[in-house]
Amino acid sequence: MAHSMSVVTSIKTDVIAECLISCVSTIFEARGIQDDLTTAAEESADNVTKFQTLSPEQEAKLREELDLFRLSLPGSGRSSVGGTSLSSGITLNLIDQVIKNVHLLTSEGKIEAMLPIYSRRNAMAIWNIVQKYI
Repeated sequence: MAHSMSVVTSIKTDVIAECLISCVSTIFEARGIQDDLTTAAEESADNVTKFQTLSPEQEAKLREELDLFRLSLPGSGRSSVGGTSLSSGITLNLIDQVIKNVHLLTSEGKIEAMLPIYSRRNAMAIWNIVQKYI
C-alpha cells in the first residue's frame, strides 16, 4: 500500500511539473521572450557563415607553413623516438583541424581552447601563422 502511494505521489509531482513547464513556456512565447543561449547560438551560427573560407591556394600555403613549423620543432628527424608529433603534439591531424576550423580561430586563446595544443608557445606560433591567412 505504501508503495502504491509513493507511485501516485510521484505521478502527481510529474504532472504538476509538466503543467508548470508548459505554462511558463506559454508565457514566454506570449511575451516574445527568447532563451539567451538559443539566441547566442543562432548569432554564432550566423557569424560563422559570414566568414570567408580560404581559397585552395591559401589553404595550401597555410598547410605548408604549418607543416614547416611542425618540422622545425625539436624532435624531428629519423633519430628521434616518436618524432615531432609525439614530442610537440603538432600532428598532421592537428594541422587538418586548424585548416578546417580556421574561421573560428580568432586568437591564441581560441586555439588553446579548441585544439589539443601542448603548450602556449605552440599556440602562439600557430596563431601567428593563421593570422596571415584570415
